Amino acid sequence: MRVCVAVAEKDAASALKASEEGVAGGADLIEVRFDAMASLPDEVDQLAAAGVPTIATLRSRGQGGEWQGSDEEKLHFLQKAVRSGFAYVDLEHDFPLLSEAPRLLKGAKLIISYHDFERTPRTSAIVEAMVSMAAKGDIVKVAYRTNGPGDVLSLVEAAQAYSATENEFLAIGMGEIGGVTRALHDRIGSSFTYASLQPGKEVAPGQIDLASLKRLEGDVVITGVCGQSLSHSLSPWMHNAAYKDLDIPGRYFKFQSEKHDLPNLLDLIATLGIRGSNITIPYKEEIIQYLDRLDPEAERIGAVNTVKNEDGEMAGYNTDVYGVEMTFQNAGIDPEDKVALVMGAGGAARSVCAYLSKTGARIVLANRTKDKAKVLADRFTGVEVIDPSIVSSRSYDIVVNCTPLGMKGYPDQLSVQADVLGPGQFVMDTIYNPARTRLVAEAEAKGAKAVSGKDMLIYQAMKAFDIWTGATPRFEVMAQGFEEGMNR
Repeated sequence: MRVCVAVAEKDAASALKASEEGVAGGADLIEVRFDAMASLPDEVDQLAAAGVPTIATLRSRGQGGEWQGSDEEKLHFLQKAVRSGFAYVDLEHDFPLLSEAPRLLKGAKLIISYHDFERTPRTSAIVEAMVSMAAKGDIVKVAYRTNGPGDVLSLVEAAQAYSATENEFLAIGMGEIGGVTRALHDRIGSSFTYASLQPGKEVAPGQIDLASLKRLEGDVVITGVCGQSLSHSLSPWMHNAAYKDLDIPGRYFKFQSEKHDLPNLLDLIATLGIRGSNITIPYKEEIIQYLDRLDPEAERIGAVNTVKNEDGEMAGYNTDVYGVEMTFQNAGIDPEDKVALVMGAGGAARSVCAYLSKTGARIVLANRTKDKAKVLADRFTGVEVIDPSIVSSRSYDIVVNCTPLGMKGYPDQLSVQADVLGPGQFVMDTIYNPARTRLVAEAEAKGAKAVSGKDMLIYQAMKAFDIWTGATPRFEVMAQGFEEGMNR
């Protein structure tokens, strides 16, 4: 793992201090973003003598920087940087005076860079761009905005193809999901990767801080969560806390994906040796058709929330059932012979019904789409399907919400009428964000014992972590990560 800290400060003194902190933190290279400075410094000798190789960059506005001066002034300043000892100079692929750079900047390696902050093109187009740029300098750098697994896969495939030239290059995916190209830069073939000095000092979307990247040495474990809307997911906070606590060189990412990108995600997992991914709304059933095998529990339930890469084969597991079971146990609730209302018929409802059926509860299932509810009911014993309109005409010992109603980003509504709730009931909302949902508040006000989906989330995460790593994280560590994520 070779890491270059990108330093973008308003003046040379601040940049020098940041460079020294970067070197002390284990940086292998330092990039000084001179375009971030209010004015160009007269002397750069100290910045060049950082103790590790240094890169001088004066990035133009068109390529994501702040430089607005003339091309001649830019080239003149970079000449001074090279004379002072900078080992590398980064120049944009379309810099008008690029043809003069090899002669005027002799003594430094030229990094020819291209940034697209909007999209990632096809693999062939990336390779063509890299080959074209290679003739202009020593190292090719391409950075594309990756908006899904397919984009990252295209970039990785291009990098692997270009590796055949044996030329040095840097291939970077910008954005959250593109972070895997930074964490696994050596598997892609990139000479090094860029980092921020610390969180909040990023100079590009998806950049990871130095300390986090330097932890990723040895047998690196990369995992994540795949879903359609992940902005409020707390899983990265919990899993990354567990990696740190157990001293495992790992990192957990958000793999935001559209339906058509699911096969690409699995291909990316196999290609980069990613350990696996959680699967969340709305893909817990959709993902099954693309997997090589299912764990017996996942097959019985018909929903997968955890995928593990087993030597290139994708295996599906369901840890949600374990999460439900532990939630009931912690609350001291035995569902046997109890009447349990389950609202919803998606992946979470399947896991809840699987547990309740196994324990001998009498399940009443209500869902807006009755046919979907019937399909779910046919998988388990003791399940009766009713229309949501008659839910309030019955009485229940247990009520479980498995719909997204009340979740952050969804309508703040109850999935059941308030008169369904009452004293002596156990009410579980599988939603964990917000921490106290409207359903939990209403149930407690009616005298019921109510819990959110927090414990279910943490326990299913612990089980998934164990499946991927063979190590069991501490509940309190993941709970602390949960709270930190909620308070971010």
